[in-house]
Amino acid sequence: MRKIFKFKEVIAIVLTIVSSILFFKPDKLQILSLNNDSLLVYSALLNIIILIIAIFLFSSISNDFYLLKRKHGKFKKPELEDLKKVSQILKISEKKSEYFVERTSAIVGQLVSNFTLFLWPLIIFYTLNIIKDILHLTPSDDFKNCSSYLDYIYGLSIDKTSNAFWYLTISALANIFNFISGIGLWVSFSILYQKTLDSNNKSTLHFGIYYFLLTFYILSYIILLGTKIDFLSIKLTVLTLDMFCSIFNCVAMILFFNRLVQILYFYQTNLKEKLLDKFYFFIATILFPIYACFQIFFGVFDQLVSNETNYYVAVKGIVFFVCFLGKLFLVLFLYSFIRIKWMHAAILTLIAHEETPNELAKNLSSISNSIDMINDEIKNLDQN
Repeated sequence: MRKIFKFKEVIAIVLTIVSSILFFKPDKLQILSLNNDSLLVYSALLNIIILIIAIFLFSSISNDFYLLKRKHGKFKKPELEDLKKVSQILKISEKKSEYFVERTSAIVGQLVSNFTLFLWPLIIFYTLNIIKDILHLTPSDDFKNCSSYLDYIYGLSIDKTSNAFWYLTISALANIFNFISGIGLWVSFSILYQKTLDSNNKSTLHFGIYYFLLTFYILSYIILLGTKIDFLSIKLTVLTLDMFCSIFNCVAMILFFNRLVQILYFYQTNLKEKLLDKFYFFIATILFPIYACFQIFFGVFDQLVSNETNYYVAVKGIVFFVCFLGKLFLVLFLYSFIRIKWMHAAILTLIAHEETPNELAKNLSSISNSIDMINDEIKNLDQN
C-alpha cells in the first residue's frame, strides 16, 4: 500500500490519460458515439468508480487521522519528543501544545467522517442518471403548458403519464441526492472555517439549517409538481429547482476549495520544487475552480434534451467527464494532505495563533486608529 501511495500522482495522471483516450476517438478525436447511450453511461460510471474508491480510501484513515496518537491514554516517548518540538516551534507551553495537537486530530477526524456525506449521495445521483438515460426518460413538450403533474395527466394515455411520472420522480430523486452531496461539502467547509468543537473537543456541528433547506427543497417538488397550484409550468419548475440545486453545489464547492487553497498557501514553495508536486498547485488554482463552475451546467441538462439530442449528449457527457477529473484530483488532494499530515500542520498553526490578528488589531495604534477614524467619519457624516 505504501508503494502505491508513493506513486499516487503518477497513477492519477495515468487514469486521466487512459480515461480521456477512451472518451475520445483516437483517430478523429471526436466524441464517442454522440447518438448512443454509451458516452453518458461511461462518463457516469467513471464518477461512480472514483466515488467508491474514495469511500474506501477515507474509511482506511477514519481511525488513523491523529497527528500524534495516544497509547493507553498517554503519549509515549517519541510523541513526547514531538510535543516538545511543537512547543518550541509555535512558542507555546507544552500543555497548550498537547491540547492543540489533540484538537487538531479531532478536527481532521471530523472532516474525514463528514466528507463521506459528499461522496455516497453522488453514487446514487449518477446511478439515477444512468437509469434515466438508458430508459430514455425525457421531458414532454406539453410540460410548458401544464402547471402540475395532475394537470398534465388529465385526458392522456397511460403510457404517456407513466413516462412523465418516472421522468419527474427519478429527476427529483437525483436532484435531492445531489443537494445532500452539496450539504456534505458545505459541512466540510464549516469544519475548516469555524469552531465545530467545544472546549472538550466534542462535536458542536448543527445540521438544523441543512435539514431545513433539504426539507424545503423536497416540499418544493411535492407542492409545485404534485398539486394543482398554478404558479409555474412544469418546464419552468424543473428548471428552477435544477438551477437552485446547481447553484447551491457551486457555492459549496467554491467555499470548500477556498479553504483548501488557503491551506495550500503554507506549502506553495515546497510544491514548486518538484515536477510531480507542481500539479497540486495546478489542481487547486485551476482545476478546482473549473470543477466548481461546471456545476451550473447540471441545471440545464433537461432543457437541452428536447431541443437537440446530440447536443444534450455532448454537453452532459463532457460535464460528467470534467466532474470525474475534479473528483479524482479532489480525492487525491485531500487524501494526500491528510495522509502526509500537512493538513494537520496547517490547522495546528491556525488554531495555535488564532488570537494573533485580534491582538494586533487591539494593540497596534496604526490599526486601532484606522478603525477609530472610520467610526469618527461615519459619526460626522450622520451629524451633518
